[in-house]
Order: sequence, then C-alpha cells, then structure tokens
Amino acid sequence: MRYWQKSSRYFPCSTDKSLCMEFSFIRFGNLLKKEWAENRKLYLLGLAAYLVLLLLFILLFALAGDLNVGLQAFCYFVGLIMGGGILCSTLFVRYQNKTSSIRELLLPTSALERALAIILIGIIVYPVLFTLLFYPCLLLGHAVDTAIRWSNSQQSPNDLLDFSSSSIRYVIALNFTVQSFGFFCFMVFRKYAFVKTVLLAMGLLAGILFLNQTFTKTLLKDKRINPTEAASDTGVVTYYRAAMSGPYQPVSLLVVNKEHGKEHGYTFSPMMVVLSPAVQSAFNLLFFIFSLMLWIVTFFKLKEKQL
Repeated sequence: MRYWQKSSRYFPCSTDKSLCMEFSFIRFGNLLKKEWAENRKLYLLGLAAYLVLLLLFILLFALAGDLNVGLQAFCYFVGLIMGGGILCSTLFVRYQNKTSSIRELLLPTSALERALAIILIGIIVYPVLFTLLFYPCLLLGHAVDTAIRWSNSQQSPNDLLDFSSSSIRYVIALNFTVQSFGFFCFMVFRKYAFVKTVLLAMGLLAGILFLNQTFTKTLLKDKRINPTEAASDTGVVTYYRAAMSGPYQPVSLLVVNKEHGKEHGYTFSPMMVVLSPAVQSAFNLLFFIFSLMLWIVTFFKLKEKQL
C-alpha cells in the first residue's frame, strides 16, 4: 500500500489507458523523479562503496610504482564495465520478481518512457558520473605512484591517462554494447538472469576472441618480408606472423626466422597492421547497429510485458 501511495504522487490515476501508450514528457520526468526518490540511497551508497574498492585497486598498482597508462586504462575499463553490469541488474531486477514486476508494469507509463529512462540512466548518466568520480581516484593513485617512483630511484613519473584518447572512446562504446546486451538478457531470461547473462557473456567473449585470433593468424600466417628475396646462404628465411590482438585493435607482428623449415626464434616487429579509416568506420557502424538492434528487441520485450 505504501508503494502505491508514493507512486500516486508522480502518476495520478487516469481512466484512459490509451493515453499511457503514448509518450509524455511529463510522465517521463515523473518516472525519473520516482526512480531517484525510491533508489537514491542505493545508488549513492553503492557508487561510493564501488569507488572505494576501485581506489584500493588503483593504489595496489601505485604502491608498486607501476601505474602506467595501460594499467590506468585497464582500471577505467574494468570499473566502467563491471559497474555497468551491476547497474543493469539493479534496473531490471524489478522485472524478474512477479510481485515487483506487476507493480512496475501497472504504473501509467508507456514502454517507450521506461526504455528511455533506462537508457538515460545506464548509457548517459552512469558513464558521465563514473568518469567524473573516477578521475579524482586516478589523480590520487597517480600522485602516490609518482612519489613511490621518485623515492625509489628518482624515476620519471608515468603519464596520466588522456580521457580524450581513442582507447577511452572505445571503452565507452563497449560499455554501450555491454549495457545493451545486459538489458536484453535481463528481459529474456526469467530465472537466474544475472548468472545466465554472465555465463553467456563469457562464452561469447571467449568465442569472439578465439575466432578473431584464428582469422588473424590465418590471414597473416608466415608472410615473407620480401617475397622476391632469396634465402640467405645459411638457408634462413624471414617471415611475418601475427601476434595476439583483440577485436578492433591493431595487429602486432612477429618477425620469425626459419632455417630449412625450422624456426629459430622470433622478435617483435615495430610495425603493426591497421585497418584503413573507411574499413574501420564500417566495422564501427556494424558494432553500433548490433547494439541498437539489442535495444530495439529489449524495447519490444518490455512493451510485450506491459501488454
């Protein structure tokens, strides 16, 4: 009863149910007010606790004097993606339980208003707020890392992560896809949604990494550095071979020496294989279309539940 008393402040009862199927900016604003009023303590305390854990994680690398740009980006990536997954489960857990699902779906709001509220919170507000709060933690960790490096052997400080770099934009785009996938799974799975989503995500990630590495190595397997060059007097021939690489990332190359068909060690080449801007843009567009399709399916599943 208290739930309906609180909700009635934001959604006055209406006898015309057809009005609730149309988008209304007033109801959309009231839906956001209701979400904040009912869950602000959970959001604030959860975010504070999460940032404390993330700060401790950053300080572990800082105290070792090894908080380089790569580790800073890794901390940002792990924090943003894992926090997004937790937020996703928080937003959609109310649709898993039958009682809470009925209470939410009986509110006089359209499926579009619910979907846009979730997108606003998970895709826009959360990444911006996380980045603003992560930066002071990173500055503190960088200051500790600089002091440790200077006290040990007067080493120069590590560079600070540039949030305008392409890697950060890649992480933000990946968060958009992860949120899309998470919301889709939480609408499809009825029981043990979080466990099933995590297992499915791990399986898909392992499959994508395996296929990416397989295709990359197949395309760049033992390519001669100079095809017209004859083997040396000792029978040594030099080849290029693909090293480990992630999806949407440049491919590092190994220089492999073979003598009479037998390998004799390898070295990392300073050269990398990168896609042209046009091809990279095409792949980025496919990445975005895939995420958008998940959002569209999620919207219709939400609309189906409401009907």
